[in-house]
Formats: sequence, structure tokens, C-alpha cells
Amino acid sequence: MSNDATKSLKAGVQFSSEVLFPGGSNFVKGDLRQGSIHAVLGVAARLAFGFPGLVLVSANSLAKAVTGRHLYETVAGLYVVPDISAQEPAAHGRNAQSSDPANSSPFLSPPREGSHPPEKKKRTPHKSGARRDASGKLKS
Repeated sequence: MSNDATKSLKAGVQFSSEVLFPGGSNFVKGDLRQGSIHAVLGVAARLAFGFPGLVLVSANSLAKAVTGRHLYETVAGLYVVPDISAQEPAAHGRNAQSSDPANSSPFLSPPREGSHPPEKKKRTPHKSGARRDASGKLKS
């Protein structure tokens, strides 16, 4: 079997074991500690929150077994804002930003001079009787 087919088969077995009981994918992987933790959490979530709690714990267990990261780490990684201050040359003078990481977010820092968004080009309204020539200009 090829490497891709082996990975697909292993992921399918992990998913199937997760359907049977929470933590099953980690048991298939060989991680008994994570499998036990997810099995206990799955039972507790089922008792506390019902089926949606069980599904969330099972999804977290499967994500941990397949990617090595928990579900919340995977989702949080999608919304990380890159630090753009490291890519720009250092500013001098009054508008220099501090090197404090708390102030490095572009959403928290004050706007810089000349950083206004570009103005939109105004469009002319469409005339119902007008036609366009080959170059795309309106004819009267």
C-alpha cells in the first residue's frame, strides 16, 4: 500500500474508534494517557452537556491524535494576527511605536500619518438608453 493509502486507512480507523467511545483515536495511536483523559472527559461531558458535549470531546480527541494539536489550538491558530511591526523599518521621531508586544497590534496602535485608506473611484450611474462602444466608453 502507498503511504497516502496507509494514512487514510489509519485516519478512518481513528475516526471509527472515536465514534465508539471518546479517546479511541488516541488509543489507536498508542497514546494511552491522552486516550484515558479524553475517555473520562467524554463521559463527564455527556453527563453535563449531553450529546453536543460528547461530540466536542471526541472532535478534540481526534484532532489531537491526527494533528498533535488540540482543537482549540487549531482554531485559535486560524485567527492569529501576524506582527507586522517586525517587517517594517523602525520609525523615528514622534510617531515611533514602542517595542512593547502589547502595542504591536495594528488594531490597538494609533493610525500613522498618511495611512488613510485609498479613496474609492466614483462610478457614473448607468443610463438606460446608453450603449458602449468597442473600447468600453459610453455612447450618447
